[in-house]
Amino acid sequence: MKTICLSALLLLPLAVTAQQGMSQAEMQRMRVQAQKMQACMKGVDQQALQRLGKKAEEIDRQVTQLCKAGRRSEAQALALKLGREMLADPNVQKMQECSRLMPAGMGSPFQMPSLAEMEQHQVCDER
Repeated sequence: MKTICLSALLLLPLAVTAQQGMSQAEMQRMRVQAQKMQACMKGVDQQALQRLGKKAEEIDRQVTQLCKAGRRSEAQALALKLGREMLADPNVQKMQECSRLMPAGMGSPFQMPSLAEMEQHQVCDER
């Protein structure tokens, strides 16, 4: 079911763009790229991503509480720990790889900030 929904969402912009004067060849290239992306995403463990997402939500709540309590360095350390874990996760890495296959004009690829970028921002300043 998720695959069908993903396919429909990926191909929806093709129909809209086709009405705006896109050539058949361009539409075919976009369709092929969308299919490559979809095939790539089959290598992503969706359940593992859901578990990671739930963990991230819990850590986000903890970080928010730490920030509200003025414990900024603890909040930052916890957020960076999660960031490192996500950057090292093979499913997150695979999602980033697959999203680079996204056809132009269908949104921007999924990109996690680098650890250096995460370290440059104090997590409590973003809340």
